[in-house]
Amino acid sequence: MPDLNAILVCSSLGGLILAFGVSLLLRVGSRAQDLPPGPKTTPILGNALQFPTKFPCLRFTQWARTYGEICSAKILNRNVIILSSPEAVKGVLEKQGMHTGGRFHSVILDRGVGDMFFVFADMDTDIWRKGRKAVHPLVSAGSINNHLPIHTLEGLQLLCDMLDRPKETYYHLRRTTSSILTYLLYGQRSLSYKGTHIEKLFRMIELMNSTTDLSAHPPVDLVPILQYIPSRWALWKVLCDQLRALRTDIYGTLFSSVTQRLESGTPTDCYMEDLVRNREALGMSMEEIDAAGGAIMDAGSETSASFLQNFVQLLANYPECQRRAQEEIEGVVGSQRMPTVEDFNQLPCVNALIQELHRFRPLLPTGLPHVASKDVFYNGYRIPEGSMIFMNIWGIYRDPELFDEPEIFKPERYLDSPFGVKPGVDTSSFKANFVFGAGRRTCPGEHMANRTITLYAMYLLWAFDISRDGAEGADMSFEQYAKPGVELAPLPFTLSITSRDGREAIIRSAFRELASQEFGA
Repeated sequence: MPDLNAILVCSSLGGLILAFGVSLLLRVGSRAQDLPPGPKTTPILGNALQFPTKFPCLRFTQWARTYGEICSAKILNRNVIILSSPEAVKGVLEKQGMHTGGRFHSVILDRGVGDMFFVFADMDTDIWRKGRKAVHPLVSAGSINNHLPIHTLEGLQLLCDMLDRPKETYYHLRRTTSSILTYLLYGQRSLSYKGTHIEKLFRMIELMNSTTDLSAHPPVDLVPILQYIPSRWALWKVLCDQLRALRTDIYGTLFSSVTQRLESGTPTDCYMEDLVRNREALGMSMEEIDAAGGAIMDAGSETSASFLQNFVQLLANYPECQRRAQEEIEGVVGSQRMPTVEDFNQLPCVNALIQELHRFRPLLPTGLPHVASKDVFYNGYRIPEGSMIFMNIWGIYRDPELFDEPEIFKPERYLDSPFGVKPGVDTSSFKANFVFGAGRRTCPGEHMANRTITLYAMYLLWAFDISRDGAEGADMSFEQYAKPGVELAPLPFTLSITSRDGREAIIRSAFRELASQEFGA
């Protein structure tokens, strides 16, 4: 007959184990007392049901106004930290950048892009170190002037394309910024958008955005067991495989053209050829070099195009701002020659227009999330190891404590202050532009992007009068940014574009002269 005491002990022990297990489970989704404040959590789910999947910058900014410059959310057992002030960004991402520069490991990205994508690699990996080292000579401030001929040529073709087919400006801008990169990297320009590798590239970018859209797929990266669901029941796996195949097709073809030229003794001295020649000194395999080129294309193609698409929409929606900038260019450049990069420092109104657009429509409104590699602290709060850290750029640039009437587009604010802020605001923690990131994850292509943006902004203002196309035109409401992705990139639109008096002949003549020189096609 069973020992009664033994039964009682076993029952008690089982009850304790069950109670302990339930206690642990209920802690999932709960916020520890030393974490930054945030919205109320529910057991297990935390804030998962409240966490935004579309335009997260709006929800993050609401939380910032309620809970302060640093707040937190819980998604199951993962901590999400949101920084919504320059001081918090500096204190967490800049001063403690050694421990807050990690990236979120994504099963979806690994399957769709591969594990050599250095933009999303941790800083303690060879992939990140080699990738940054390889990219630096191409995009550093010291090398930008060497790229001026191709920037000028592509800008002139952009203006000619807009003269010939103004309704396709959205796609002309895509062609232009991507063709610059394919020429510098692979020695190949793209003379048109339709039916070329540039069109295929943007189809791939759109597929990448759909693949990583949080609202379209189950939380595979938060619930790892979901990755084992068979492909026939997991749409994200199908999309990832399509993405991987398309990337291999695009970048594999471009890279093959590089290796074939080297083997045949007909190099173009493009950057990828330099990497292949120096691969032993760099310690990089051919596969790593191929991946580095793809990462640069991924990071640079859509961002510059999206900014310029926003820029031309802005000119159409704010004609007075367009007119003031044109008058300034007229006073410095005149109508008989085109603007040059040297003119920009004499154009404060044009610079203010660009800076205000960065503030008004930041391309990456919540940045790319960082991950803490160890516990760090800010203002008495703990940011646990493994936390995802978002820089709420939208919330910073829309803070009424920092900016006068932040919801209104006012370029003149940057004429009164280098950071556009209200009088008396402490700017010691401000960056020139938060859009390019912070800490050890600052975008390495910032200098190249700024060159593209400033030169083409001057070209567009000098060459054209831009207005809305009919009653609907291209507005800048959030509905215009409905496509998935981390960028605030506009959907396709059309505009009314008119050449300013006498300038078409100057544009076409300059393009013919420069295009007759030795450029790849």
